[in-house]
Amino acid sequence: MTRGSRGEDDNEVDSWVKKESEWEEAGDGEEDDYSDETEYDDDDESSDEDNDYFSMENRDVRFASEEKWESQIMEQMKFSVSTADLFDIRTIWKGSLHVDGPCQSLDPNLLSMNNFMPQLPLRRKKKNNEEPCRRAIQVFGLTVSSPDNVVQEIYGMFAFRDIRNSQERNFIFEYPRDRPFTLKPGSDKVQPLMQPPRGIYAIGPVVMEYHLMIKGQEEQEDRVLVDGYSIYCPSFYKERSRFHWHIDTGHCGAIDLKMAAVPNAVLATVEIEVIRLGGTHYDSLAIVVALSMIKGMYLVFDSKVSVGKLLPFTVCINREMHLKLFVYGYSSSQIGHGDCSPDGVVSDYDNDGFFLEGDDVYYDVLNFLPQFGTYKKMSHNLEDMDVSVTVAWSSLY
Repeated sequence: MTRGSRGEDDNEVDSWVKKESEWEEAGDGEEDDYSDETEYDDDDESSDEDNDYFSMENRDVRFASEEKWESQIMEQMKFSVSTADLFDIRTIWKGSLHVDGPCQSLDPNLLSMNNFMPQLPLRRKKKNNEEPCRRAIQVFGLTVSSPDNVVQEIYGMFAFRDIRNSQERNFIFEYPRDRPFTLKPGSDKVQPLMQPPRGIYAIGPVVMEYHLMIKGQEEQEDRVLVDGYSIYCPSFYKERSRFHWHIDTGHCGAIDLKMAAVPNAVLATVEIEVIRLGGTHYDSLAIVVALSMIKGMYLVFDSKVSVGKLLPFTVCINREMHLKLFVYGYSSSQIGHGDCSPDGVVSDYDNDGFFLEGDDVYYDVLNFLPQFGTYKKMSHNLEDMDVSVTVAWSSLY
């Protein structure tokens, strides 16, 4: 069992917290208002004229207050810390995630704020909640090893719980038994389980829950793939932004989770609409997200399409970075995706790699800057296909 410890920069953190106290007393022309809720009040009024971008004002003060709280909480908690080893010079860390118990034994109140003293500092109420989050988790790969060389139908869930809303699961995989996810054959292959990925608030402890089943002919013939929960504390790994976690609960298979810790995080909701199909050549679409801060890309959509909107997906990115989308149009007769690995991670160690190559592929690169409370729409012609991409920005809170 390992206990959290205070960092070497506590004096600096204390200094920032002192500044926060002074800031609260002095005010900035707005009424200081705190409540029992952790969310900002809704307000339809517009904020300052320059509110197009996420506010960084007083960010360091608030971040320092949360960091001090996180350090104090880690001193109180006792749990097994999952260890990771450096994979290569690109600071990708690999390890096995510690399983703290079966999924059904998890206390849903484990992350309740009533269990933590002192309590997490509340954020100031503002007219608009335009501040970035100090740290978030972006999941960009969830895969399972198929135990048999036949088609497998998987159902169940994989979810996160965070400190801000501990009673609600943030699902990254959820399929019922009557509509399972189908795994391709191959016991030595790892297949994708997750689309689209979602971001998770990551201050203090985070809980992962997983219960996946292999569907049989009858329900009594179903088998457990993995079952359990893990307590994860991102602050123990804050200098290691990228992780590949292996989860094995001793049942019929294992899960590999690829994720990143995103500082200064904001949330992008991406909606894609196919406006026109020419019907002569291009009939399929692939969407790849590039995260420059972790030097990686991942696939969020790849399928034959028809005119209409695709399901939206969310991406957490650093507020000081930008969102880069690679939009590919190609023919369904084009087979093989070159640089795309089986779990959907594209050019995993090369930020500017290509998803597909060949004369039958047309692609465009779209860049979006984080702008609070706004959305940006781009329309593009991919030869026989017209595509519209809309990105809306918001806080994680």
